[in-house]
Amino acid sequence: MYASPHIISFDERIYLSGKKIKQKELKKILLECEKKNGKNPITFFEITTAAAFVAFSKQRADFLLLEVGLGGRFDATNVLKNPLMSIITSIGIDHTEFLGSSIAKISKEKAGIMRKNCPVIIGPQKSKVVKKILFEESKLVGAKPFTFEKDWHCSEKKGFLVFQDNKGEVKFSLKNLTGQEHQLENAGIAIAALRKLKLKKLTTKNYATLSKSQLIGRYQTITKGKLIKIIKPSNRLIIDGCHNVLGAQELTKTVRKKEKGRDIVFIVGMLNSKDSKGFFKEVKKIAQSIYTIAIPNQINSIPAKELAFTAKQIGIKSKAFEKLETALKNLSQNHPNSTIIISGSLYLAGEALKANKPN
Repeated sequence: MYASPHIISFDERIYLSGKKIKQKELKKILLECEKKNGKNPITFFEITTAAAFVAFSKQRADFLLLEVGLGGRFDATNVLKNPLMSIITSIGIDHTEFLGSSIAKISKEKAGIMRKNCPVIIGPQKSKVVKKILFEESKLVGAKPFTFEKDWHCSEKKGFLVFQDNKGEVKFSLKNLTGQEHQLENAGIAIAALRKLKLKKLTTKNYATLSKSQLIGRYQTITKGKLIKIIKPSNRLIIDGCHNVLGAQELTKTVRKKEKGRDIVFIVGMLNSKDSKGFFKEVKKIAQSIYTIAIPNQINSIPAKELAFTAKQIGIKSKAFEKLETALKNLSQNHPNSTIIISGSLYLAGEALKANKPN
């Protein structure tokens, strides 16, 4: 498996036979790629993707699960000519500097992973424009769409995820998938993909392993660690790496559902490539106050004071801090019975999880 970005350590990006790549092997391969590339220009994502492919070439496997980076036509991962399947999850406005400023342009770029005669699983889409473009592109390319609502459906019913298609119904307990609504949608997409692969030994038990899945940095409730010692026992602490408008919408829906009757306060750090105004417009619906910080170790982070100014423009009480721990302590003192959400970036989520670990 290849995925990005990582949350805590880079080796999370590459899995071999279900286990993270060993640091020693990763270092060897990265040096190999650097030597081969020489002094030619190459991006961080391109050379690390090349390293992933080198790692995969040394390891036999039944399947490779390959996540695109920015997603689409010119993505470094999109060099494979004959994938077994393409999967497109919910599309929103993001990475506009590369994919285009409109949802239509972004959708066309995302559709660039489709291949002729190759099944494409299309997950739930909130925009009619996205649905129309994905259908048109699949027809143009000659891909075989397997589409949410038209060909399959999934929903939550009394604590269970229920998936239905023309083959029948799959039902299992949600357990750990009790965070945001889109987690359930993505679980449905995973089941749809498995159904379309037509594996011989696939049973309900295989699907049910999804109920044991946990997503790090996605509506993750923190109950122990260094950060918990900073806040008051009456506070709740949640880390969520959402960083765009669509993510903020999902987070807002989840908070309203899960944190009823509690004050909601945020610690936010964001990259300068993200729509901070759009993000704040969404969380304004639930946030009493926002404290901002610069994301540690990220040169493209928006300065804390600039981010706080943006939040104030949107009409949210905000204050800038230099460090996460200082912001957290101050926020807890001023809002002792609140739910504190650290959000705005997966990079910030990773830094928060690192800071929470004991020595």
